[in-house]
Amino acid sequence: MRKIFSKVNYGAEELVDSNIQKLNLEYYKIFKENKRSFGIEIIKKELKENKEFIENKKLEDISNNETEVNNILEIFTRTKVTPIISEYVVEDYYNDLR
Repeated sequence: MRKIFSKVNYGAEELVDSNIQKLNLEYYKIFKENKRSFGIEIIKKELKENKEFIENKKLEDISNNETEVNNILEIFTRTKVTPIISEYVVEDYYNDLR
């Protein structure tokens, strides 16, 4: 099961790359009932030169603890994490807990 957690939207005036017209990040919480585990999916939608480009990343089975995954999703939203660096952010989160 997948449920939207948050969205972050940018307009052209907020982006460094002047060819990008719009950038949207969507963060989803994934729940696998059979394993009782939680994960995250990030979808990045970019409008560049009137063409839409989509990049996504699924990080499955991050934790059995929903609160931990919610905390990670809050970090993703606050710091505007993209799919390409998402694994490193999760790794840093757990390293900081130690």
